[in-house]
Amino acid sequence: MMVSLLERYLKGLQIEDHVKKKPKKLSGGTKRKLSYCLSIIGSPTIALLDEPSTGMDITSKRFLWNTLLATFKGEKIQYCLSSQRDFREVKII
Repeated sequence: MMVSLLERYLKGLQIEDHVKKKPKKLSGGTKRKLSYCLSIIGSPTIALLDEPSTGMDITSKRFLWNTLLATFKGEKIQYCLSSQRDFREVKII
């Protein structure tokens, strides 16, 4: 069975259990994961992210940065602007 891109993001960000909930019922970290998922799923050429991994667990942070880097890797000119306060995390990417 082929797993859809959306299912892969839901699993990678660990929000599969929340798919039937309304966004206003989600925690702050889960809302941030949902926002990231919605913003990146269409393979944008520009992404404006303000502290995108704040409130996320380490596994979700790693998934976020891996998928973000993969999205903006390639031959096309693409931009990713991010505000990030955690300099340890910035060093990782």
